[in-house]
Amino acid sequence: MNYSKVHIFLLVSGLLALFLLGYLYYFLVSPQFAEKQEMKRPEGGLSFSHIAFFLNEIGAYKLHKEPFSDNYPVVEIKIKETGELFLAEIIDGNISEASGKEPDLRIMLSEKSLYQIIESPDSLESEYQKGQVTFQFMDDETRLVLKGYRSLYNPKMPITANLVIFPRLGQGFWVLSLLIVTLLLGIIAEKEAI
Repeated sequence: MNYSKVHIFLLVSGLLALFLLGYLYYFLVSPQFAEKQEMKRPEGGLSFSHIAFFLNEIGAYKLHKEPFSDNYPVVEIKIKETGELFLAEIIDGNISEASGKEPDLRIMLSEKSLYQIIESPDSLESEYQKGQVTFQFMDDETRLVLKGYRSLYNPKMPITANLVIFPRLGQGFWVLSLLIVTLLLGIIAEKEAI
């Protein structure tokens, strides 16, 4: 049971990498500590307050800036009938109106669907399936994950589940996990051979 320094180094490195991945996932990719804003249901004609309420309901309050930059998440909402555009920037969980910024995500929906979703957030899935709501990512997948778009995942709502599953990132995680398991099995096999 005498391990060489290389084996110990590889084992410690693998464990540190696993810890780092867990930290990054828990705090950056899918933050667990974001608090949902309490917002009063908007009334009257279409305004930014309707957009902010809608975004809050789908979990946009969980989004955050990209690490080591001042690049905050920006979501564009386009009303299909009128072509009216609303830009929202999420800063520290607060959804505010933005202008002149490039969006990370574009959501296109009808005004009727917007009101329907505001009244009953559970109707997002049915509105999506009817083609009344469409989503389009405008930025690189990795940057979106770093801004927390993965936190919009909701297993009870297949639309958001399908929207924010990033296949390339998931493959990378499994490849790294496989590498660590292979490393550990190699160390165990070598130990038994001695």
